[in-house]
Amino acid sequence: MVGQPDETRVDSTAVISGASRLARVATDFETAWAEVRDRIAALHSLAPWGTDEVGQEFRRNYLPDDQTAGASGVMTNLSDLADALLSLGPEIIRAVSSSVEADEEIGRELRPQ
Repeated sequence: MVGQPDETRVDSTAVISGASRLARVATDFETAWAEVRDRIAALHSLAPWGTDEVGQEFRRNYLPDDQTAGASGVMTNLSDLADALLSLGPEIIRAVSSSVEADEEIGRELRPQ
């Protein structure tokens, strides 16, 4: 919420609640992704594309040595996304809590004694 043009107000309780929900969703996502990632890895280990020339060409394009391309890139990016989501909720909570604590401390220092 915005108060006066030169101030910003944040409902810290709502932000922390939302960040907590985000953390739970991130955990669910990471758990689901781990299951899917493991299943994909198991399927890859079977080399379903075969050993003939066409199969090996498919494999080179589908799973290139470069871990940022093809299916490997998608899997790497999803793992990175899971890691980022897992850290986001707690980081938001820390940031808001620190801001609230700092604001309260400044308020205490500025109160007339």
